[in-house]
Amino acid sequence: MKLCLKGDTAFGTIQFIEKIRSKEFNHHSILGIPNRRKLTDGRKVSDLKTRGQQVYLHGLDFPVFVSWVWLKRNGKRVKRFVISTKPMKGKTITRWGKCRWQIEGFFKTAKHQFSLHRFGQKTFLGVYRWLILSFLSYMLAYWVYLHNGHFDDLDWYDSAQQALILLLPHILLLSLLRRLKLLNPWFYEHGLELCLVRCKM
Repeated sequence: MKLCLKGDTAFGTIQFIEKIRSKEFNHHSILGIPNRRKLTDGRKVSDLKTRGQQVYLHGLDFPVFVSWVWLKRNGKRVKRFVISTKPMKGKTITRWGKCRWQIEGFFKTAKHQFSLHRFGQKTFLGVYRWLILSFLSYMLAYWVYLHNGHFDDLDWYDSAQQALILLLPHILLLSLLRRLKLLNPWFYEHGLELCLVRCKM
């Protein structure tokens, strides 16, 4: 059974592409490549104008097929190139390339917004628990985003903060009290005193 492997630009090396296409594996791949990647005719990938075009990457003996994806980053559209080791129409390569970027976007968000990359667990159970916590945090933030009825550009940090306020206000309160406790010495140095008073509802 042949597999279709998807990878980012780190996997777009000559060695990796040749290994995937070798008799040992004989699989197909959709891979990201940088726009400065050179072709055998001296051009760069960024010079290409037609999606699905057959090209020869510098150092590779067999042809690949190039397309590109438009992604939105910080309010701007950026162009990302992808190659297929199997003959495909440009639209098909683009569609598969977009799927790959969606998967990568999820993992980047889970890592940097929901602390997936900060776990220090050394056991399988510890890693499993941390994965569940990160994924659960991700889903809660997304559900709160939908609950609030905002369907424009999703800001994961803002959505996570809204989820914390709506679902776990006591955790937020304890965090604020801890910070205020740390600031008490600074208040005293400036002749100030912070006092919290319970309001009668």
